[in-house]
Amino acid sequence: MLKTLEKMMAKINTINIWSSEKKSIKKCMGSGKAVNPIFDAAKIALLYGVLGGLWITLSDNILAAMVADSNKYIHLQTYKGWFFVGMTVVTLFLLVGKRMYLFKYALDAATYENKKLMEANNMYQKERLLSENILNNVALVVAIWDCEGRVKRINPYAENLLGYSQEELEGKNWLEMLVPSEDRAFMGNIFEKVSSGKTLKNHESRLKNRHGKYIDMLWNSSVLHYEDGTPTEIISMGTDISQRKSLEKKLHSLAYYDELTGLSNRVMFENYMNELLYENEGSVESSKKGFALVYMDTDNFKHINDTYGHFAGDILLRHIAGKLKEQIVFPNRAVRLGGDEFAIILAGVSSDDEVRAKLDSLVRSLRKPWTIGEHEFLISFSMGIAMYPKHGEDMTTLLKNADTAMFSVKEKGKDSYCFYSQQMQEKNLRYIDMVNQIRRAIENEEFLLYYQPKIHLGSGRIVGAEALIRWLHPERGFIPPNEFIPVAEQTGQIKEIGAWVLKNALEQKKAWNKKGYEHLWMSINLSGRQLSEENIAKEIGGILESVGTDSKGVQLEITETAVMTDMEAAVETLGKLRELGFRIALDDFGTGYSSLTYLKKLPIDIVKMDRRFIKNIENDDADEAIIEAVIQMANALSKHVVAEGIETISQLEFLRKIGCGYGQGFLFSKAVPAREFEEMVTRVDENIKLAKR
Repeated sequence: MLKTLEKMMAKINTINIWSSEKKSIKKCMGSGKAVNPIFDAAKIALLYGVLGGLWITLSDNILAAMVADSNKYIHLQTYKGWFFVGMTVVTLFLLVGKRMYLFKYALDAATYENKKLMEANNMYQKERLLSENILNNVALVVAIWDCEGRVKRINPYAENLLGYSQEELEGKNWLEMLVPSEDRAFMGNIFEKVSSGKTLKNHESRLKNRHGKYIDMLWNSSVLHYEDGTPTEIISMGTDISQRKSLEKKLHSLAYYDELTGLSNRVMFENYMNELLYENEGSVESSKKGFALVYMDTDNFKHINDTYGHFAGDILLRHIAGKLKEQIVFPNRAVRLGGDEFAIILAGVSSDDEVRAKLDSLVRSLRKPWTIGEHEFLISFSMGIAMYPKHGEDMTTLLKNADTAMFSVKEKGKDSYCFYSQQMQEKNLRYIDMVNQIRRAIENEEFLLYYQPKIHLGSGRIVGAEALIRWLHPERGFIPPNEFIPVAEQTGQIKEIGAWVLKNALEQKKAWNKKGYEHLWMSINLSGRQLSEENIAKEIGGILESVGTDSKGVQLEITETAVMTDMEAAVETLGKLRELGFRIALDDFGTGYSSLTYLKKLPIDIVKMDRRFIKNIENDDADEAIIEAVIQMANALSKHVVAEGIETISQLEFLRKIGCGYGQGFLFSKAVPAREFEEMVTRVDENIKLAKR
């Protein structure tokens, strides 16, 4: 900037006042020759002397020749003298006056030029002071380098930002002093372009200050030249954009990385998947680069969250993420899809064996015990694998198939991995079809209730019935409950089905009461999904009210698995149901994580022994001992015992012998329609009466 002002001052020319006067001044002064005052004065005096002498000599001779009268001659001589004086005055005036006049204009012009020069000089000084003031106070890095990269000058802002003074940097190579070693080759190339005359605008780079801190800069650089075009120095102006870059980095992290675990998120997952798929676009099957998509779910994660709180769950997720970061390195990628679900992309693998090798290593690392506080856990995972292009050639298909494979692992007991197969797809389609058909069955009222007799083993009398749902499909006929109930549990349709069962069973109980069968107990099953509903007791109370009956003679049956996930909530819900007047039965006792704690803590009235224990009575002494012990404990706790699945006389005799009060099974009857059940009750009662006679 200062250089430019100096050049402007150097090029200021003499200002033209009047072009004609300028020519006269030049002529007067010899067209540029040096002015000699003595020579000019002598020239005027000599001219005056020559003219005066010629005038006196010539005028006297002429006057004497023309005038003879002496008196007249004297008078004319006087006039001649005054005429000479007048002529000389005019001549001197013209000679000296013109010189003085032109000199005056020359002097005025010089004065005017000097004044303009002084004004320009003052302006230059002001501009220089303004430039220095801007340079010293502007919040920009202003640096001047020579063409070899040596620092010539930096402004105070640059000194504060970089931690170096002007004296410390002057003459030093800026690449060596200020540029991080990993960036020097790149920045050296940029500097060469600038020094060759190329102007660079909005160029980003990093500097390293005296304290080792990295500073992100945005530069505008250009070259100053001599008059002949030779480069003189480089001037650069830079803005500190570290805060902006930090914000950009944070926004990028929020957009593409999971905040809790630091793993890539779903957006990054989709971008990376699309990149891999794009690389193979248009390639023939044999030349496509294979990769594997692994869908990973943490087994029983909800149990940890519910037991130890979400804080513990977050710690576990970070622990899992740490293991994934150790094992899954680029070009592979680990992703948190959400909750406790993760995805792993294994790039460049083409065979199942390669995938197994990588996953086996990962599983060994993940299976190591995880500790929180004083508690140690062994964490397991279910993983489903889809291979590209064998199992799909787009992201949606691959993700769906990997998810299908993962659920197949869940169904088979968790803690493993498996590859997707066509059989899984067929099973999945059957599942979807079943879901749709259940929905139509609910809408079209295709369900029926059958009733299996409950027998008092001592007397053989029918004392109750268990309401069991049946599905009469319009095309397939009867569909057994074990085909559709698990699906309805998973989809949540069981809630609507369960409400229908409860309402219709209560209506049947009400009808039996009117027919004189008040002594019959009605057993109705509640699913685990229903029991977990927060307002289930209130909803059941509403159904009682809508049917116009009470809970007398009605028992609700629940399973062990329905209460084990949250014992406290189950105790509270069952307590509310008992307050409504229902009796509670623990169904399938012995199938899950049977614990005597259930018998003590749960507000139950009846224990139903699982049919698998009853089945082995005749062949397994251990089962006989277990059944006998359970019956004794139940009796001691004032709870009735019902044995399920009685099919033989020997089973019945053993149960009677050890004091089991009630039972049901095919030995007595399978589940039958209501009308047939009523006929059975009447027939059994009549047989008992006849036997007593």
